[in-house]
Amino acid sequence: MLTEEERARLRLFRSRTKDLRSCGLIRGGPTTVTVHIAGRIPDEVVEGLNEDHLKSFLVTLRQFTLQGETVNFESVCNLIRRSCERQELLPHVDGARARWRDALNSPIGMSLNGKKYSVEELLKLLLYGGVVHSDLDKSPAVDALSAPVRGLFRLFLVRQLNSVIRPVVVLDAVIDAWLDNPTTPFPPIAFEDDG
Repeated sequence: MLTEEERARLRLFRSRTKDLRSCGLIRGGPTTVTVHIAGRIPDEVVEGLNEDHLKSFLVTLRQFTLQGETVNFESVCNLIRRSCERQELLPHVDGARARWRDALNSPIGMSLNGKKYSVEELLKLLLYGGVVHSDLDKSPAVDALSAPVRGLFRLFLVRQLNSVIRPVVVLDAVIDAWLDNPTTPFPPIAFEDDG
């Protein structure tokens, strides 16, 4: 049985999921990005990526990744596992959690100064290197990147966003089925890599 505080927390998760889905980066649909790599490298290698949309998305996504945050993805999964009486929903929670972890731990396909970054490490580098606030250990690393490299890092991150968002959307659907539509059968959810 959920407490009122836990119920409010799940409602807030749903609200933040809606915020995430309504960010310009997502709402705008597919983004056409042009990458210039031939000849002289221009100051901006990546064109077509709206910086304000990316920052808005990162700030919203941060709430799902930050330990201690009310809508932290992992802690909401724990709350659902602990409290949900609809046993048929729990495999979806476990699948979403596994996909979430895989998405955050996946390499972005680019290294800098010999360090290979995961999606989560790149998120932290960008967020705490100036988007949200400036950490002493991250800001200099971001500031030292040339504009073309910063552009490529952002491009590689955007390339991974669907795999990061999908588990959040699945968890939102689980909460909807549990709290708002308890008599409706929950449809099977296919992740894109499941075929």
